[in-house]
Amino acid sequence: MRFWALAGLIIALFIPAARAADQGLDSATMKVSKLVIAGNKAFSSSKIKGIGLRLAPSLFHAPVFTMADLRRDTVLIGQFYESNGFMKVRIMADTALLNPRRHRIKVSVTINEGPRTTISGVRIQGVPSADQAGLLALASALPGAPLRVQDLINDAQAFTNWLGDRGRLEAVVNYHYDFFPDSLSASVTYEIQAGPVIRTASVAVMGLKRVHERVVTQCVDFQKDEVVTRIKLREAIDNLYSINLFSFVMVSFDSLLSPVTGDSSSRVIRVRVFERKYFSGVLGAGYQTYEQMRGRAELSYGNFIGLGIRGYAIGYANMINQGAELGGTVPRIQGTPLDFNSKIGYRHQNEPRIQMAGTYRKLDNSVTYHFSQQLRASLIHRLETSRLSVVPPVLPANIGAPFTHSMAIEATRDTRDDLFDPHHGSFMDFTTTFSGLTGKASNHFIKIEGDGRVYLPLGKSVVLASGIYGGIAMPYSPSRAVPVPERFYLGGSKVMRGFGDKQAGPDSSGTPTGGTLYLASNVLEVRYPIYKWIWGDVFFDAGNLWDVQSSAVPAFIKEVSKLNLLYNAGFGLRVHISVVIVSLDVGFRLNDGAGSSKNPAFHFMVGNSF
Repeated sequence: MRFWALAGLIIALFIPAARAADQGLDSATMKVSKLVIAGNKAFSSSKIKGIGLRLAPSLFHAPVFTMADLRRDTVLIGQFYESNGFMKVRIMADTALLNPRRHRIKVSVTINEGPRTTISGVRIQGVPSADQAGLLALASALPGAPLRVQDLINDAQAFTNWLGDRGRLEAVVNYHYDFFPDSLSASVTYEIQAGPVIRTASVAVMGLKRVHERVVTQCVDFQKDEVVTRIKLREAIDNLYSINLFSFVMVSFDSLLSPVTGDSSSRVIRVRVFERKYFSGVLGAGYQTYEQMRGRAELSYGNFIGLGIRGYAIGYANMINQGAELGGTVPRIQGTPLDFNSKIGYRHQNEPRIQMAGTYRKLDNSVTYHFSQQLRASLIHRLETSRLSVVPPVLPANIGAPFTHSMAIEATRDTRDDLFDPHHGSFMDFTTTFSGLTGKASNHFIKIEGDGRVYLPLGKSVVLASGIYGGIAMPYSPSRAVPVPERFYLGGSKVMRGFGDKQAGPDSSGTPTGGTLYLASNVLEVRYPIYKWIWGDVFFDAGNLWDVQSSAVPAFIKEVSKLNLLYNAGFGLRVHISVVIVSLDVGFRLNDGAGSSKNPAFHFMVGNSF
């Protein structure tokens, strides 16, 4: 009896499997729940699955099985190995039913990698020997290194760029390699058609309607008979985009000889632009835990008198601050990378948490020099008046004059790939302010602040982010203290997220008093995808704020050297909705300052924390 029961069970399991085999593992019903890769030593299974295999399942998706996809994936794995120097790789694939009732199968791929091919020699043909030495210094594919096709592609592009930087913009670089099976080596050859050194015959501008041509020619700045390089073309395009007058820019040169000179190397530089709409109106709204609802409206016109001069009016409001600004920008003065900016502003502040309220008026004039698209420096002249209606009771009533006359120097370097959701790059900003330019009528203080952030991709999705911030404010005679509005506060959605906004550092009976010295860091934040447009993050912050009542530098150094830091950690969610990021962070204090609460801090906002 047991024998027949066992036989019946075997037949019951065999019949669905046989039907699936007869149907060729029908793609309408069979799904891959498991993909096993074996025999791989040079590359991890996750690396191989990440090259674009169609039959690789994920946590939320089981792909439909077809024999065509199986053949495609095995060919793709073979090509991947061959492109990395494994010329004798062998791939075998097999399938097995895992759950006949649910129509689930397992795909097994066995890889026999074989030996790896190395490069025995590299040759460059078509350029002088002096240029060959410069090109070889850029090469990744060198004798003794493993043969990787991607290295050859990268080298060809690097050679093209190197030649383009020297005016040979029509250079063509091809490569091939000869494989020697007996020695498992390959000889690589780069064949270069360098072409002529391109020079400027003239500049032709097309597409202008309301912008003066000299605005474009100042940005492009090609002189007659000047060598046209790849870098020069890139700078011309960047300069044209930087003045915010054009929605599309294209800079090219004739591929034929110049009709002006008849010289094969002398070409007409053609600049084609499409002007943007110069009048714009923008309305924005958001929410942040401390400021709560906030809104912003802006009207601007970007091309006064046809020279790209921009004027704007801005109004903003939240539960803490309400204000307005009027300003203008003159871009690229006399064709130089120098901008002039001017603005006047009014702000009303009512901040119960720090028991301070008042009104502020300011006039800013600045010039900004753009060393490159990523690096700029500004010189800022500021006049500001303040009228405080509520002063924190724990601070002296005569802590500052109502007038501040200052000059500031600011340097900024920004290489982030995205301003709102960076995955790699860095941001650095350093500002030094000297106040007291109008004698005793002005507050006298020196204020220095720094902001540095770095973003590193880990694989294709995970991002490591870190930031460090610091500031110091010192009065000097005749002022006895730093003005109340110039004091630092710490804590909130950007850094020290275990605290509410402005709640890290000195306080009096629960009221933050601010300070004159701070050091804080987003020591490490890990951002990772959870599901499609939902991301998560975990973070660790450290820092503190001190109130040093001194104008002597050693007093500040002494305070920082104590390393009396506050630590906090937490986690959060990021929801990516179109171009908007909605964030929620929860921070926990790992150690506490005097009188601080151990309750977690919640920070809800639109945008990333930093």
